[in-house]
Amino acid sequence: MAKAVVFVDYFSYENITLERMRPRLEELASNGVRLISLSGDMMKRLADHPEDVPAMHRLLNEFGITCHDAHGLWRDGEELTLPFEGDRKRMISRVARTLELAAEFGCRTLTIHTTTWANSTFKPRPLEQWREYIADGLEHLIPVAKRLGVCIAMENIWGPCDTPLELAAYARQFDSPFFGLCYDAGHAHVMSASGVRTWGCLPWIWDGYGEVQWFDNALDIMLPYVVTAHLHDNLTDADSHELPGKGTIDWHAMVPKLFSAPRLISVQSEVSTALGYSVRQIRDAFKAVLPKSCFSETVQ
Repeated sequence: MAKAVVFVDYFSYENITLERMRPRLEELASNGVRLISLSGDMMKRLADHPEDVPAMHRLLNEFGITCHDAHGLWRDGEELTLPFEGDRKRMISRVARTLELAAEFGCRTLTIHTTTWANSTFKPRPLEQWREYIADGLEHLIPVAKRLGVCIAMENIWGPCDTPLELAAYARQFDSPFFGLCYDAGHAHVMSASGVRTWGCLPWIWDGYGEVQWFDNALDIMLPYVVTAHLHDNLTDADSHELPGKGTIDWHAMVPKLFSAPRLISVQSEVSTALGYSVRQIRDAFKAVLPKSCFSETVQ
């Protein structure tokens, strides 16, 4: 029997409150959604306001919705390359807490970023030092993930610490069923060698680390280790988090290759809710490019 790979809907609000969640959850449920991701901003809310956790459980239960996957905290001071030793202990404790929350809400994976690339006070540092910080974080966190039964998934982005080659090296170094990779299709498209290669922040991010590394084969490099994927589209000029078909990703070529990943358990929408699409528009766009079997966990 073929393995089950499920489609997971995206649910995210900046400055989220439980009151604002209800109408969106109602819209999701009325469109047959039963699986969502516990997004980074939702995770931050629950980590910072533990008193909201019981109410969040009640809301999800009310609408019959389950969190299948989660995204960790990703702003400055929350990622594995945080360089200050005292702060690193706090950071590792925070990531461990997000693993606990992911487990409590039934998530199979927790996607994390490697690096606080946007903070200029952390640069310049040699790439080898960043690698040591990342490895140190994983050494502390993978045992926590194993204890909780949640797989950490490290995501490709666009800096020197999170290229497909860097991530694949960590996957080989930490050979564990509780550690894998998250293939972000939109990020890979921005970083494709055949794209326009004009996104303005990239020269700054790569300053001091040589030429920007572009990859048309990101998925091939990451494929053996991919456990989940973030799916959205763009024109390669920016990380626009658009609907499939609104950019230039070749979905008919990418999807079969992605679904051949031996460890893949889910694919997640990361179409931005800020773009104003309805739940139905997003689901219809993904139904047009993904196997029908992905939606078997939802009410049609």
